[in-house]
Amino acid sequence: MMDRVLRLFDRVGFLRGVFDHHMREVVSGAVIAVIWRVLGAAAQFVIVVVIARFLGAGGLGLYTIAVLLCFIASTVSRIGFDQTLLRIMAVCAERGELAELKGIYRNGLVITMAAALAVTAVLFLAAPLLADIVFRHHDLAPLIRLLALSIIPFSLLNITATALQAVKKIQYSSIVQIGAVPLLNCLLLFLALSYGFGIKGAAWTYVISTVAALYVGIRLWNRAMPGLADVTARSPMPVGGLVTASMPNAWTAIMVVTMVQVDTLILGIFRPVDDVGMYNAALRLVSLAGFVLVSINMTIMPKFAAMYEAGNFEGIRRIAKHSTRLILFVVAPPLLLCMIAPDYIMLIFGSRFNGAGTTLVILAAGQLAYSAIGMAMQLLIMTRKETAVRNIMFASLFVNVALSFALAPVYGAKGVAMAHVVAYALSGLACQYAVKRHIGITTHLF
Repeated sequence: MMDRVLRLFDRVGFLRGVFDHHMREVVSGAVIAVIWRVLGAAAQFVIVVVIARFLGAGGLGLYTIAVLLCFIASTVSRIGFDQTLLRIMAVCAERGELAELKGIYRNGLVITMAAALAVTAVLFLAAPLLADIVFRHHDLAPLIRLLALSIIPFSLLNITATALQAVKKIQYSSIVQIGAVPLLNCLLLFLALSYGFGIKGAAWTYVISTVAALYVGIRLWNRAMPGLADVTARSPMPVGGLVTASMPNAWTAIMVVTMVQVDTLILGIFRPVDDVGMYNAALRLVSLAGFVLVSINMTIMPKFAAMYEAGNFEGIRRIAKHSTRLILFVVAPPLLLCMIAPDYIMLIFGSRFNGAGTTLVILAAGQLAYSAIGMAMQLLIMTRKETAVRNIMFASLFVNVALSFALAPVYGAKGVAMAHVVAYALSGLACQYAVKRHIGITTHLF
């Protein structure tokens, strides 16, 4: 079935000659990742609806704040190991170095668990301070402490998903990282709230779902790599070296999380909550196109790492350009539709949202531009240029914050949308320049 689809694509002049052996693996993995992302997004939507109907807006607000804090804490606890382990393990897998593969994975789990335990303790102790002083809601403290139990399993399941991605088990990786938690939580949540367990029941279902997803991930890892049981682990890098190598990625991950949230938070400071709702509706709609970019990146990143170690720069350039063509071929039609008929598209969310048409146009144009240049960041990470990515993201975050503060009071959602687009465009262009400077190739189409 996949071969028939690829032959059909190959008849398109824009894509002719794109689908060699490597690109077929990229497309197959991307399709699997997209399917699981769609399932995960649908489950997340159902979760929001169920909580809102059973617990009301207040309960949904408390739950969202607590989960967001734990998500940020988990990002901090992984201290950039996701990308570092992916790069190292992809090379080990390509070379058939099973002892090194097992050793680096084990070290990643141990270090991440230690960091996650420390972050959990800090969040547990800081919960009353966050609840009473920052968010001014006393009932938030016990909820934060309960959901903090999810930090360790959530961090470890992400490390396991990264390991599966490194050995090209994209379906298994997608199940663990994208689908398992929301799908399990969706099922358990409805049962818990139906039996009257309230917001604490909702928190417990999330914690249980992360633990269950971690168990599924470990079982899938053992199935994917059965030969590792008889291999003596030997890490190619000491623990201290791993931590040092991961620090640039840690700062990058934290800044990426902040960059995704900061424009919405700043808009909420200066404008009514209705503006925040319309902006997020437009942003959520446009971000669906980002699924394609993220899904292809999941498959292509291990290839970048392996080809870089082998010195195959021409292969990197070819796959990057072909993947960019494929991304634009898929995302351009819906994004152009959003730009041509934004007011009608926003009616999906209701008649009150048609005033966000201009915001949608700005965000769609930005997403289209970023789709053409956004792959350079992943290439830098996989070719040991994490420090360059960290510096670029820091500068982009500064631009986003500065422009959002300047434009939000006057232009509202349209202003922060422009800040969002400018910041991401600058980050993409800067990464393109860094790829050309450090690696000597280009990844864009021109």
